[in-house]
Amino acid sequence: MLRARDAIDRTYANALDIRSLARVASVSEAHFIRTFRATFGETPHRYLQRRRVERAMFLLRESERSITDICLDVGFTSLGTFSRTFRDIVGANPTDYRATAQSIVAPGCFTMTWMRPSEDRAVLEKLAAQNGK
Repeated sequence: MLRARDAIDRTYANALDIRSLARVASVSEAHFIRTFRATFGETPHRYLQRRRVERAMFLLRESERSITDICLDVGFTSLGTFSRTFRDIVGANPTDYRATAQSIVAPGCFTMTWMRPSEDRAVLEKLAAQNGK
């Protein structure tokens, strides 16, 4: 499973190919999806989306490139799907994220861990916004 996850990390901008990832893990496609979810807590497709959004977050913070260019570079083929997925994972749309995000001056390992999108963090931020906090 780790080899398959590493393959997703290396090729996040490409289309997800469950068949080849299952081959890397030496299991059937159905078993791969079940085992990946049990091991990492999310499906391979959701993991790929999170990786793409994580890279997009970095590009939005650190560059002035257009959101459409970033969307295509990280592997999304539709700006609408990118925006919806980004909002679901981060809790803000890409334009708002860019407006409020600041470059972080810290060791790379800390930055990667802190800025990694988390559904738990997005849910907590949504609840706080609904409660007026």
